[in-house]
Amino acid sequence: MTFFEYLSIAFSLVLAFGVSRGLNGVRSAFMHNRRYWPHAIWLINKLLNAASYWWWLWRYNDATSFWNLLTFFLAIIFPVILYLQIDSLVTHHPREITDWRKHYYSEHRWFFGLNATQAVLATYYLSNIGSPMPVHILGVLWTTMTLALSIVCFRSEQHKTHFVIAVVVGCGQLLFLISNIQVQNAV
Repeated sequence: MTFFEYLSIAFSLVLAFGVSRGLNGVRSAFMHNRRYWPHAIWLINKLLNAASYWWWLWRYNDATSFWNLLTFFLAIIFPVILYLQIDSLVTHHPREITDWRKHYYSEHRWFFGLNATQAVLATYYLSNIGSPMPVHILGVLWTTMTLALSIVCFRSEQHKTHFVIAVVVGCGQLLFLISNIQVQNAV
């Protein structure tokens, strides 16, 4: 077992717990009589975040000199925040939520505060400070924009604002994933 494989067990476990929690709430979040679209879209966005982070982390499998306690700590914070966000979206008992809109707005400040923190971390990761990897310019621009959008959602309780931002972030994330697939295929 390589050092990276050893470290990736911790990342994978935290991500798996978050994905498990999110998948447990998907059916309930999309039930016709209870669905609130901004909430449902953010849930899908966060599940995609987990998959893309897990995939992105593989880039560091050969960077053995990069890993130390600080870089491990900085790398595991992202999936921990992701778990907390997914947990705030679906709770421990998603079938008991009868009004996802009400639940969403009761949790939105916590969720978007974490999202802003996550955007700052992602900006740091993608700028590759102290890393052997090149700067991911589009990623840094995207995470900076996500930070700004998170602040808007933190302050707002307007349905249209939350809906549009959830869709924009979802589309941006899909484009980011596609660009990473194209970059990896080119290598």
